[in-house]
Amino acid sequence: MLDDNGNDQSEGSTMSGVSDLSRNQRQQYIILQLLNEVKDFSSLNELTLFIKALEDTFVIDENLTLNKAVNLLWSFRGVDLDSIKQHSLPVENYELTDGRQVLIMTENFSEFAASVGILDN
Repeated sequence: MLDDNGNDQSEGSTMSGVSDLSRNQRQQYIILQLLNEVKDFSSLNELTLFIKALEDTFVIDENLTLNKAVNLLWSFRGVDLDSIKQHSLPVENYELTDGRQVLIMTENFSEFAASVGILDN
């Protein structure tokens, strides 16, 4: 939990094996599964009703309305999910002197992006 200044006010301790990186991987998995299921909806209205039923379960970016999110999801119906490439940045865990944990890239981003084909060399 963050205070008004963005400072961590949570009282819990860190959980072994749980990090921002693992959370991102779980979120990517859920998104890909959702994209896989969207083709089973027969209409945009049917998908909208389904998403509205789940509205309180997921947090969507504050700048992305529910209708925009549904339309974006609908637009992916014809995408071959096997053609989606997933990349994980090369990072390592690092603990700051105040105990906060952060991820630090172990490779130059431009070099990494070029090596996985995101950027041209």
